Amino acid sequence: MTVQTLIPAPRKIEPARPTERQLTILTQLALGHGNIKAGRAAGVSADTVKRDIQRMYAATGIRTRPGLVGWAYRAGLVPRLYADRAPVTLPRRRAQILDLVARGKHNRAIARELYLTPDTVRTHINLLFKDLDAHSQAQAVALGYEFGLLGDVKPEARAC
Repeated sequence: MTVQTLIPAPRKIEPARPTERQLTILTQLALGHGNIKAGRAAGVSADTVKRDIQRMYAATGIRTRPGLVGWAYRAGLVPRLYADRAPVTLPRRRAQILDLVARGKHNRAIARELYLTPDTVRTHINLLFKDLDAHSQAQAVALGYEFGLLGDVKPEARAC
């Protein structure tokens, strides 16, 4: 009698999709809202919003809110929110910085990559807010996608 070792066939694992509540939170972040307003829209507390964002960070490998919004736009999870706004164009350097923000980079990492000081990066981001009429980096990323300024950004994260 021979002993046979059975090796289970590999399972195909589907990437987890965000829950409806997490999609609502991502949409609220794209609109430039914080935890409190996002929580009101999702019907939960600001602490629950924070925990859901932490779960999305863990699931995607992305560590910034603008990076999550960029991921959601690339994945087609967030609807068009700014169709009524007139598109804008950005100077080359601001477009580069917006691209890196959409990839989930922090200001210091952007400064290192573009050989700038963190203060210069912060100044460019503030000018981005003015150019795009945005109130947060996450909203600036959303507007960048809506206006076609960010189209081919490759995420530096795994799929959720």
